[in-house]
Amino acid sequence: MIRPGDVNWMTAGSGIVHSERTPAPERTQGQRLHGLQAWVALPAHAEETDPSFHHHPAATLPSITLDGARRTLIAGSAFGAESPAKIWSQMFYIDVEAEAGATVALPDDHAERAAYIVSGALALDGQSYHAGQMLVLAPGARAILQVTAPSRIALLGGAPFPEPRHIWWNLVSSRLERIEDAKAAWRDQRFPAVPGETEFIPCRRREAGARYPSVSAAAQWPCSPHPPGGRGGCVQQAYVWPCCHRSGSRAGERPALICHGHPGLDDLWGWSGQVASRLV
Repeated sequence: MIRPGDVNWMTAGSGIVHSERTPAPERTQGQRLHGLQAWVALPAHAEETDPSFHHHPAATLPSITLDGARRTLIAGSAFGAESPAKIWSQMFYIDVEAEAGATVALPDDHAERAAYIVSGALALDGQSYHAGQMLVLAPGARAILQVTAPSRIALLGGAPFPEPRHIWWNLVSSRLERIEDAKAAWRDQRFPAVPGETEFIPCRRREAGARYPSVSAAAQWPCSPHPPGGRGGCVQQAYVWPCCHRSGSRAGERPALICHGHPGLDDLWGWSGQVASRLV
């Protein structure tokens, strides 16, 4: 069970299956769920590591208050603190709660950095940004966010990987042939079953001539309401490949933004990566 402020940290590695369920009474009555989920790529040497799952209660996560903003370190290290979540590359992932008038500086010791506005609004370099936008910073740029409304902000960053990552459905790898292997294993149900789970979600078929997208950085999906009879509210999904897509920006340019629509998911199967889920 995950409660507000907690973090579920799942490492898919060589392959993992999991099921997320909402009890029938709650689905019938309706409820609201608000959270943020990030996929963090594993470095090539760790892509076949053993899968694992760890729950981190809110009380175990470092909390740092600076310049009128409270920062909770979800993963990695920053501001002299270190998260208990196991990582495989240098990075930071921070949940910021700030009131209007606060200033938020991003750690400057990572090559790639970004800020995603979960709620609220902020300004950077004289330009205003709002909820649902991701600010991707030029390498080496000094970034101090001016919070203009009560806000929840996710800060993230890390070192770039030398090779791209490919994603197809819920499968991620630096090697296309590994995705083909995973597709066959999933289709043939060769993965251990989740105890108590009776349903199977088929792997969608790849259309003839279709290409695997290569993801060098991040894509952000704002939340969408669940259909009638389902859960109210949403889960925001973010694929984070350490760390950010620059959209062609050059050093010194204003941050680039990327944003797409995608519905929340009830069930998720990850391959060769880490998944961080945090209720906000």
